Amino acid sequence: MKNIILHHHFFKNAGSTLIDILQREFGHGFTEYHPSGASEGYFSDIMLADYLRDKQQTAISSHHFVGQNYNLSLLLNRQFTFHDFILIRHPLKRLLSMYSY
Repeated sequence: MKNIILHHHFFKNAGSTLIDILQREFGHGFTEYHPSGASEGYFSDIMLADYLRDKQQTAISSHHFVGQNYNLSLLLNRQFTFHDFILIRHPLKRLLSMYSY
């Protein structure tokens, strides 16, 4: 069973900093994945299975995981164990970041 780190990238919560760290630590084993407009912002378990079948990723970051628990997917949980995380910034600091950006 392969372990996969999933970063649920939530807008303006220090995700870019974390992406830089994941890129540094995992190199080619890390990717940012943003499905096409046809996905309507949703990253289904079928899409993730197709993506992982073609790639040798260890860590993935996306705005499109929408809090999905892929460990519950019968399609995925026989091959992969997912370790999900998201960074949440203090609301005022997030607001200042949005304003400054």
